[in-house]
Amino acid sequence: MEFSIVVMVKNEEENIPKLVFSLGNFMKDGGRVVIVDTGSTDNTLEISKSLGCKTSSIKKPIKIKLKKRLAEIIEKKCTVEVERPILSPRSVIFDFGKNRQTASNFSPTDNILFLDGSNILESFDYNELNKCLKNRSTRIRYKQMYIHTHKRVDTSYISRLYNRKYYKWVGRIHECLFEKTKEEIEDNNVLHENKNTDIKGPQGVEDEVKLNIITVPESVLCVKHFQKHKTRNYIDGLMLDHYETPDNNRYIYYLGRELSNFEYLESSIKIMKLCAENSNGWREQRSDAYLIMSDCYGKLIDRLNAKKNISDKDLSLIKEYENKQYKCICDGLKLNSKWRKPYILIARMRLKQKQYSSAIEIANYALDIKEHPYTFSESASNYTTTPHYIILNSLIEEGLEKIKNNSYDMAMQCAKDAIVEAGIISDFLKDTEDNMYNWSRIARLQARAMLNKGLFLYDIGKYSECLKISNIALSYADKFTIIEERKKLDNPYIFKEGSHDGLLNASITIKYYSLKYWALRQLSWNLFYKSNTNTEIEKYCLEAISIIKYSFDKNTILNIYTLNLLSLLYRNMWHLKEISKGLIYIKQCQLISPDNTLYIKEEQQYFSSKIIEK
Repeated sequence: MEFSIVVMVKNEEENIPKLVFSLGNFMKDGGRVVIVDTGSTDNTLEISKSLGCKTSSIKKPIKIKLKKRLAEIIEKKCTVEVERPILSPRSVIFDFGKNRQTASNFSPTDNILFLDGSNILESFDYNELNKCLKNRSTRIRYKQMYIHTHKRVDTSYISRLYNRKYYKWVGRIHECLFEKTKEEIEDNNVLHENKNTDIKGPQGVEDEVKLNIITVPESVLCVKHFQKHKTRNYIDGLMLDHYETPDNNRYIYYLGRELSNFEYLESSIKIMKLCAENSNGWREQRSDAYLIMSDCYGKLIDRLNAKKNISDKDLSLIKEYENKQYKCICDGLKLNSKWRKPYILIARMRLKQKQYSSAIEIANYALDIKEHPYTFSESASNYTTTPHYIILNSLIEEGLEKIKNNSYDMAMQCAKDAIVEAGIISDFLKDTEDNMYNWSRIARLQARAMLNKGLFLYDIGKYSECLKISNIALSYADKFTIIEERKKLDNPYIFKEGSHDGLLNASITIKYYSLKYWALRQLSWNLFYKSNTNTEIEKYCLEAISIIKYSFDKNTILNIYTLNLLSLLYRNMWHLKEISKGLIYIKQCQLISPDNTLYIKEEQQYFSSKIIEK
């Protein structure tokens, strides 16, 4: 094999078997895997040996202990006073760069694929990689997917398959490979002149080496990196790196990002401002620094809005932060308009500000950008679900606003457009819980729109139309409750699984059945007053009685409303001369209310005499 695999680990007994299994036949075909331990207290080394890996240990991993006075100086330089202290007292910083460099010395070959214990190889064509290295590739870029604990997946291209003669590890935290200097390469009997130029040996060796980086397709090498809880303190190391090399924009960027991740928002803004305004820095990184600053301002706004009592000073700060947030996004967009991220941030701002049409328009701008840059700064979800989520949420919120303004048909149009977006999202999410939630929200919007339209028609006395709309509203309400049941969550709207009565008795459906009940009841009485022999009355009354138990949540009300309809029924039967049926309805009244009023007794006697006559 032209290369070996080196894995620097600490307490990875659960992950090492998964990694080794993902290598396929690499070791059977002569490939060597070196596990380099940095102080495990579990069975990492024993398990690695049992799997056929070569094991070594760094007996004294390189660490830096911060003295109190130095820590105070560093913190003053890197943070704002209101968020101090941030540095851990007597912090011990693990030097990842130097320890990786030490670990690389354990490799039996100069070409090394450096992996982490939490990696799994999604694809690994080591034969193809061998060919690339035989053609004198000194570094190979490949796809790496970052799998977060909350299901988010980010994608980037990294190049950790390299030749150690020409590259070295640099940086305590967020370490990376740098080309060695001419003097460092001379130690390996190779003279380094410049990247992508010929390199000749010091004694005039005619053999030429070219430092060239190639990118291999996903089918050749793709690594999954599972993001787990960080057991080591990264902020301390990044602060020390920034203190020692204040002009290194890479360290500034990663420190600002880490401070943002841990909610040290004002300190993050302070550091990111340095990164963004450094004209010598990488343009895309400077752009992202502005965007992270905007995100910090957004979180500061959320903190102020979360207060129980918001003062005038708070309102003034919110306005100031909103302006700064928008300016940061625009500044980031000027530096880099090729990524979706700035457009998505503006669209989210507009959604929060309830400017739904603007949010939809800007999210569509983002969708017009097709090429994925595959960098850690640009989330992979920005090229899959995120823009569609913004449009979906904007449409649902706009639909709810339309309901408040009595624009029910426009609300239904919003729901119709939202269905399109939910369909696109479902192609990415399949049958996941998040996907179910989207359909549930749309069904609820549709149900609410029809419910409010039905109430409006009821108020103006259009009971027939109200009945039609109430049936539509009920169909959406049932759809919503069925989706909620499928989600199998601890939801207040769900009763026994698989029980239709349970769903219909749920509080979410009461209002919809109640609307239908009142529409049927009013329609029945109106027909009776117009013509007491109308045969449609019985149909509407019986349907209304059948849904009473789903329409109200108090038994006393159920009884009163049932008696009202039964009294209408036996009166209708009286006029239709349906004596037997009339008597049945009176007996049902007696069952509900044993203490019959005098008029019920008299009507019962009347019906009895008619039966005798017949």
